[in-house]
Amino acid sequence: MKSSRITNNKKRQSGDNLQRRAEELSLLYQLGISLASGKDLYQTLLTLQSEILKYIQADTLFIAIYDEHAGVVKYPVFFEDGRLSPQPSRNLMEQPGLTGPVIFERKTLYLPDFRSKESLEQYAPVGDNDPSLHSFLGVPLMVNDKAIGALSTQARKIDAYTPEHIHFMETIATQAALAIDKARLLDQLQDELEERKRIEQALAFSEEKFSKAFHITPVMMTIDNAEGVFIEVNKAFIENSGFTREEILGRRASDLNMWDSPEDRQRIQKLLREQGGYKDIELAYRRKSGKMTVVLMSSEKFTMNNELYTLTSALDITERKQAEAEREKLIEELEAKNGELERFTYTVSHDLKAPLVTVNGFLGYLEQDAAAGNTERLKQDILRIQDAVNKMRLLLTELLELSRIGRMMNPPEAVSFAALINEALDLVHGRIQERGVSVRIRDAAGFPGVYGDKPRLIEALQNMIDNAAKYMGEQPNPQVEIGTQGEEDGRPVYYVRDNGMGIAPEYHDRIFGLFNKLDANSEGAGVGLALVKRIIEIHGGRIWVESQPGEGSTFYFTLPKPP
Repeated sequence: MKSSRITNNKKRQSGDNLQRRAEELSLLYQLGISLASGKDLYQTLLTLQSEILKYIQADTLFIAIYDEHAGVVKYPVFFEDGRLSPQPSRNLMEQPGLTGPVIFERKTLYLPDFRSKESLEQYAPVGDNDPSLHSFLGVPLMVNDKAIGALSTQARKIDAYTPEHIHFMETIATQAALAIDKARLLDQLQDELEERKRIEQALAFSEEKFSKAFHITPVMMTIDNAEGVFIEVNKAFIENSGFTREEILGRRASDLNMWDSPEDRQRIQKLLREQGGYKDIELAYRRKSGKMTVVLMSSEKFTMNNELYTLTSALDITERKQAEAEREKLIEELEAKNGELERFTYTVSHDLKAPLVTVNGFLGYLEQDAAAGNTERLKQDILRIQDAVNKMRLLLTELLELSRIGRMMNPPEAVSFAALINEALDLVHGRIQERGVSVRIRDAAGFPGVYGDKPRLIEALQNMIDNAAKYMGEQPNPQVEIGTQGEEDGRPVYYVRDNGMGIAPEYHDRIFGLFNKLDANSEGAGVGLALVKRIIEIHGGRIWVESQPGEGSTFYFTLPKPP
């Protein structure tokens, strides 16, 4: 009887084991199908948790995923008593706990009671909030001999897991690892596709923005290839250069004769070759019409699709340069006028004071002469007073005349230069006759026309001819020659030449100053040449002298042509 009961118990245990094994295989099969489907990994892991609990006791169950590059472990699934319990990620190198040895050593770790003194000292569990837990089972999730995470169950019962449980969990972990890795690869692929899509969209948007900015900016812009051939130009460059788009593309700047000088081109090429670009270099380039334009140019090389290109921008600063030149000219004129004003102040305070001192002094002598009855000396004193008064009148008259130049201008008109000479000669006829000066006019028929204030231009010629006749010195055969000699800056150059005393080079600039007389005994107040200079400059011209002592003087000056 007893033997029969033992046999029946063995049969019943064997049947139970077979039944349990069948259920285990069925569970593994269903999980395999679910995990292999690769649909929703999170839902699959939740299913995994519920199925595991049907087979073994697990008061806590978690799946840990390890990021080897960051050294961080995350817990996408963590159940406590069947409820999801979010857990923070942690640095596994700094806090390995129980999960660290499973992943780092890549083997199953089973602790029948991880609260034993030996286990606590060896493993130092992290984040243990339930002191009633004792059994710990951790299985590595292996893919290609690499641990990507861990699958773990914990139970309140001490030594809750049998070798069959451990084997079951290892089998589950193998399939779960493959499913997780597959999902991670799919997620990675999806992320890469999304990133590529985002990059392509950003690139397309960037290209669109660049294209719009390139074509609508008022700054001239070009793109050329490694050979310097234009492959793209914007509207501003087309409009400024005067070339059509078809004439530009496929050609170099040198082909279109845009460079002002070979030196500029060589300098730019050197900067691009050695530095890969340059910024704000002032250059001149030639338009299709031949007109020169000043630009502020910048260039930079860039690579696209393994091809080298150069992006160049150029800002037209021609008007700015002209404004700067006009400003410099204005500053020079202001400085010259300030100099004249200083000399004018000196004249008023000294030259005009001298006649007054003379008048005041001789008025005292008049009183003495009258008291003494010396009529002869009285007459001489009166003459001296009259001379001083006349000198003051002359100074004031010429100062007034000089001050009017530039303010009281007559309307400009086109007039023959020969006619100006004839009227000026009529005004100085007396001086010419008195000194016996012969006047020669060279090629009067070939004189270009003049445009300006006719009375003032006659006044300037009159003063130059009168000045030439006045300073002949002891010349026995005094001569004055009037003619024209080429052009300067597009304006005819005229001259008045004499064979008189001549002027030393150190006085060439001084003679055009206000009240500067080289001969203190000569007649006049020394305003004549200053007045001539003012008239010429008011008309936009220039006057200068070439002379040596004893060799006569030639006064050159420029005047505008009629428009």
